[in-house]
Amino acid sequence: MVMRRNPNFHEEPYPSEGAPDDEALGLLADRGKRLPFLERSGLCLRKEGVSQWNKFLQGYYDNSGIGSEVFDQAVQISASGTVEPTDAMKEKGVRLLTATSPSISYYAFNMLDEVVGGYDEKKRKLRQAISIAMNEEEMIQIFLNGRGIAAQGPLPPDIFGFQEGKAGVNPVVYDWDEQREVPRRKSIEFARQLLAEAGYPGGRDASGKPLVLFFDTYAASAAAKSQLDWLRKQFALLDIPAPDSLD
Repeated sequence: MVMRRNPNFHEEPYPSEGAPDDEALGLLADRGKRLPFLERSGLCLRKEGVSQWNKFLQGYYDNSGIGSEVFDQAVQISASGTVEPTDAMKEKGVRLLTATSPSISYYAFNMLDEVVGGYDEKKRKLRQAISIAMNEEEMIQIFLNGRGIAAQGPLPPDIFGFQEGKAGVNPVVYDWDEQREVPRRKSIEFARQLLAEAGYPGGRDASGKPLVLFFDTYAASAAAKSQLDWLRKQFALLDIPAPDSLD
């Protein structure tokens, strides 16, 4: 795909402000200049992230995202805890640019479902128990190599309306750690208590039947299987059995 400069493009200047590190990185050196700078830009579609990364290393592309499968090859954690390119990447002249993406992903409950839907107190406590057990911090560390922030609400950081600190914490899933001034996920014991109050002590109802939840997903790849296995593990913390263990 080749895109050429539009001579009729309306006047728009390069930003004069940016992230805290942009000035030091020289990303604001062109402040105030008229956009666009390029006369022509070419894009190539690569359906697989691995091939895109390999083409980047070979010099075909100017930049590339870092997939979890090549994370250790590209990035290392220094003794001070900072993230930087590996020595091999530095020898190639590769720079690492990081930023918080203004996007958000989430799991949603079907409010029309007869098990998890509805607005009565028991259904609310069931959803709260599941939300606490779904340890997003752990998921981010395992599957995203720590690249992400557990959401506290529908607005991501750097978007107007996002609240920093204690005021923005989700009180259903987190408690505020006054000493460290960070949110702390409620314990799994508290989640089990909520589950019992919802009518499912030990993951079973009053008649002894196990709680059955249906999880809809389009994921079907081999990589997705490990994430689904992780989800089963989270449900197991609440004694909610996997399908193959139902009696």
